[in-house]
Amino acid sequence: MLISSRAIISQSFSLYTKHLSLFLRASLLLFLPSLLIVLSRVASISLFQNGVVPVSLNVGIFFILFLFFSIIAIWYTLLLTRVVAARYVGDNTTSITTALKETRPLVFSAIGASILATLISIGGFFLFFIPGFIFSLWFIFALYAIAIDKQKAVASLKTSKHLVQGRWWAVLWRFLVPLVLFVFLAFLVQTVLKFLVTSTLVGILPDTIAFIILSSLTYLTASLFAPFTTTAQTILYLSLKQSASES
Repeated sequence: MLISSRAIISQSFSLYTKHLSLFLRASLLLFLPSLLIVLSRVASISLFQNGVVPVSLNVGIFFILFLFFSIIAIWYTLLLTRVVAARYVGDNTTSITTALKETRPLVFSAIGASILATLISIGGFFLFFIPGFIFSLWFIFALYAIAIDKQKAVASLKTSKHLVQGRWWAVLWRFLVPLVLFVFLAFLVQTVLKFLVTSTLVGILPDTIAFIILSSLTYLTASLFAPFTTTAQTILYLSLKQSASES
């Protein structure tokens, strides 16, 4: 039987609090590249405004930063998924360092799967709007198949489609409910922090410093809540696998 959305949320909170130190370290691992991107953007904008960097180079810098962060995000999803899956089944031997080493060879497969899934989904949206949504959910668990089962790009897409097909609405509900909840909580925390910072520091500190602080708080909050969404989707993937094997 497929796990309920309520159980996914409950087990995600339970796993996060039980392994709080581990997940905080994982959040820090995601936050540091984000902070680097904030500082790089401030530097590039400053150079552009002073006429040191032309528009084309500034756009190029932004594209490189976007590409860099996209690859980091994919690798982070792989390693966190692997750690979460291990903790969920009671294996406490898989550390962040171990997961980094184990998932490094999987990054290219994950990039390939992400590109293929995106192209297929975009094709579905162009052909007719509804197929785009169907394809997007079909392939949503490809990275989890790569991270947990070490599958290749095409195999991971087939696995994801197999797990979702025939229960699309049930999977969509269990995928969206925890995601919306955790995103809302992250947004709520971000809003409160931004209000506190804006009401106390803006006007006192230079605009650049205020921008760095606000942007850093935004990324920090997102990094702290990232393990929640990854945990929820990992639990759902494992439940889908289990129910598929039982049927």
